[in-house]
Amino acid sequence: MAPIEGQGRRAVLATGLSAVGVLLSVRGLGATQGVATGVTGRRPRSFWTAIVESEYAVPLGQAPVDLLLELGRHFGDPDPVLRDRCGYGITARWVVREKRLSNADLQRLATAWLPGLRAGAVPEGGDAVLYRSFSALGLSLVVAADLGQHALDASTVSALVDLGSHQLRTNTDRRGFEPGLGWVHVTAHTADLLKFLGRHPLLTTAHQRLLLDAVAITVTSAPTVFQWGEDERLSRAAASVLRRDDADPRVIDGFLDTLQQVGSRVDWDQPLANGGVGPALNAKAVLKDLHLVLSVAGKDERRQQVLRRLEALP
Repeated sequence: MAPIEGQGRRAVLATGLSAVGVLLSVRGLGATQGVATGVTGRRPRSFWTAIVESEYAVPLGQAPVDLLLELGRHFGDPDPVLRDRCGYGITARWVVREKRLSNADLQRLATAWLPGLRAGAVPEGGDAVLYRSFSALGLSLVVAADLGQHALDASTVSALVDLGSHQLRTNTDRRGFEPGLGWVHVTAHTADLLKFLGRHPLLTTAHQRLLLDAVAITVTSAPTVFQWGEDERLSRAAASVLRRDDADPRVIDGFLDTLQQVGSRVDWDQPLANGGVGPALNAKAVLKDLHLVLSVAGKDERRQQVLRRLEALP
């Protein structure tokens, strides 16, 4: 999945229905649509796709936060339309772009979706890996909105950092896009969550260390070269800490030193030794993107720190 800051994030395709007809349809859903017959307590797929096709109009008589709470149950759905086009698309529109949630609603949504990072109880009919991945992606939107709303309390931010960092450093599912299933992308989605947490005003020095340690472990332990843009997403998560005015220099040095050491351990005469070239190439890619981001941000001291590590690589 492309990050939220990309160009529209796969714009919704036209369906051939007129705007007026779809709008009337979705307005009627609030009063007339029942629950799905397949999984207890869920609305049918057509309810959610009608919202997307109506330019994300909120169904008459429905509260956005209540619908989003329902939609979170689809984060583990094998159907990419429900999980991604509707789950991600509606959340991004209502929470970030249109800012439809009050502070209380935003806190409520974060509290409800946070357990998805543990994936201890996957909703009926769901997949555990997808549920973890898209819970992280949904929560990244909540945190992105909170950078302006300041609704989340300190304990919620701390729990998000703890669980998000743990998920990133322990994840072993490296899939990106799977035909028929759509995006899995656990690494990228979790990195997106950490990116916005890294910008949060309630982030502590201890949180900075957790976040950067998780990124470093992910970069240096991946058995192959990243193929689905994970290096850039991980770099942006790290950059969110490096760009902070209160960033701990010791934490930053430790993170950059780790990437340099891994990038330097490759024996190009024996490229399969010492874990292969994957970790080294991933570390170099992350450092290169960090250098670019910090240059654009005007963070010259941090940029120089990264550049020194890059210049030390073979």
